[in-house]
Formats: sequence, C-alpha cells, structure tokens
Amino acid sequence: MDYRPIAAYLVFLVLYRISESTVMIRVGSWKKRPKWEWTLPLVVVSFVLILIGPVLEYIYYGASPRYISYIIGGSLFLLATIFRVKGHLDLKKGFSMSVERVEGQQLVETGLYRHIRHPLYLGTVCLFIACPAFLCAKFSLGLSLLGLIAIYFRIRKEEEFLVKHMQGYKEYMNRTWALIPRVY
Repeated sequence: MDYRPIAAYLVFLVLYRISESTVMIRVGSWKKRPKWEWTLPLVVVSFVLILIGPVLEYIYYGASPRYISYIIGGSLFLLATIFRVKGHLDLKKGFSMSVERVEGQQLVETGLYRHIRHPLYLGTVCLFIACPAFLCAKFSLGLSLLGLIAIYFRIRKEEEFLVKHMQGYKEYMNRTWALIPRVY
C-alpha cells in the first residue's frame, strides 16, 4: 500500500491547524473554552469523523485517488486555511466556539465579514469537502453531508442569538450572505 497520499493528507491537516492556531494565539482567542450548547457536539463529532473517515476508507477500502483528487482536495485545504485564518484576523478576540457574545465585541463588518456573515464556517465547509476529496473517499462524502447539516443548524442557532443580543445584526443579515454570496 502506498502511504504517500495519507502522509500528504496529514501534512495538509497539520499546516491548516498550525495556521489557524497561530493566528488565534496572535489575536488572543486561543484560550477560550466552549460552553455546552447542543449544536457544538454535532459539529465537533462531524469534524472528527470527517478527518478520520477518508484515511480509514483509503486504508481498508482501497480508495484510489487520482491527481485531480489531489488538486481539488489540496485547493479546498488551501481555501479552508485562507477563510479560517482571515476570518480570525477580521474577528480578532470576538471568536468563540460557544454561542455567546464576547464581552465588548462589536459587530464586525470589515474584511470577509463585509460580504459573508460566517467566513469561519465557510472555511470549515471547505475542509469538510477537502478531506474526502483529497483521498477520493466516496463513502466519506456522506460524512461531509452530516457536517454540512451540522453547520447549517449551528449558523441558525448563532444567528438567532445574535439577532437578540447584538445591535444591528438583523440589518447586517439583510445586507450580507450567510456563507456563499448569491447562493446562501
């Protein structure tokens, strides 16, 4: 068995995680720990399954990635990293894994947030698709669908909260798209 695709996959994941962690430390949002809320485990469990599933599928079911898989998956890993890093830089200390309002946080409408309300989730969506795409793990695409559903519910829960607790958020929603301009 050729383990080079798994090694490349892990390199992409490590670079993604190092990039995001570095910027979170830089802006001061690294040490925040999430509070319990029903959508959090839905997203976290999906995340873990989506990271592990393609590797297991490659090893046990003989997924056979082609160069186009590496190009598509690698491009999506890159997009995921860009959206997550830039989103954290724009949001600064306002990031929290919990559905809450960070003390003193104002509505951010600059950078990526000028056009979309959830660039961090868009980065996660890219990652959820990148993982099975890179290793051409067809069955694991179902896990990606589970992850997309989890993100959809998470966005709805967050927006419901922000409309109630952040001044101007309802108007901001009317001017921007949730994830992808002109789509959603």
